[in-house]
Amino acid sequence: MMKHVKFRIASMAVVAAAVGLAAVAKGGDLDPPPGPISPTMKTLDDVEPRTILYPEEGSKGGSRAAVLTIVTPGSYVLGAPLTGLAGLNGVEISASNVTLDLRGFAVQGVTGSLDGIVVTGAFNNISIYNGTVDGWDGDGVDAYQALGCRIRDLRVSNNGGYGIQVGSGIVSHCWVGANTGATIGQGILADTWTLVSDCIVTVVWAPGISTGSHSTVRDCQLSGVSTFTGLGNASIEVGSHCYVIGNSMTEWMVLSADGIYATGFGNHIEGNVIVGIVGGTAKTGIVVTGTGNLIVKNSLYNYTTPHAIAAGNAHGTFLNVAGGGAFVSNEPWANLLY
Repeated sequence: MMKHVKFRIASMAVVAAAVGLAAVAKGGDLDPPPGPISPTMKTLDDVEPRTILYPEEGSKGGSRAAVLTIVTPGSYVLGAPLTGLAGLNGVEISASNVTLDLRGFAVQGVTGSLDGIVVTGAFNNISIYNGTVDGWDGDGVDAYQALGCRIRDLRVSNNGGYGIQVGSGIVSHCWVGANTGATIGQGILADTWTLVSDCIVTVVWAPGISTGSHSTVRDCQLSGVSTFTGLGNASIEVGSHCYVIGNSMTEWMVLSADGIYATGFGNHIEGNVIVGIVGGTAKTGIVVTGTGNLIVKNSLYNYTTPHAIAAGNAHGTFLNVAGGGAFVSNEPWANLLY
């Protein structure tokens, strides 16, 4: 009997609490305000205002030096594939603080066309990403005069000059190469204060990746980099105060380039894998002509001349472990030859 009484008392308490809440709660005005109902959500332009560029619009206006021209700071997106014209660049950027999203489209060159995308002066803070730049007689992306660049997620191929050039900034997650015949170009060129990371460079004239000073080249893959008279010497070339860390190079062309070539001082070269030409004689794995550099923990395969390091540099022992089997070394900084 007591159980039923307690249950009833508890049930009455719940009902009373619900009634009390209902008395306190007050509904909103059921009558809408006068006038038409307007949306409350933000448009895409409000969230991220961007200007859409259409090649057919940019090519109007008579004598232009490019199919598309950007002269005002802002965020731009390519609205359709772009096909070049002989004697013209594809896209010219003549302003600072510009972001260009190719939106997966191709900027396609033709015979006699100039650069694919070019920054025309010493402008700053240029970002170009998300598309393909192919088949231009000049450079794929030429931002060599620009500082603070951000170049990423591009496929750059079949261009006659460099695939990508920047004055300073970041170049990452780009694929540069697949050049054939007379249009074989070079890879990635950075002047100074640049990070080049997670890029693939294949089948280009040397240098595959080249930086001036105070730069880092890391976690990149290079293959099929060849020498040509008057051009570069190696897959990766650096000046002074650079870090070259964790890259892999495979040379299989008849005119294969050196692996790493450092001409200045204060460079740190570590943990790179350098594979010489298979079935032939490769050039030199690591060449250092300056002084005050550090060379440690690199692995070199199939090089008749694994290294040519000038006096005045510090390096781990070059330990020959070719022939297979277990090996023992008491030096954690050793460079391995296999």
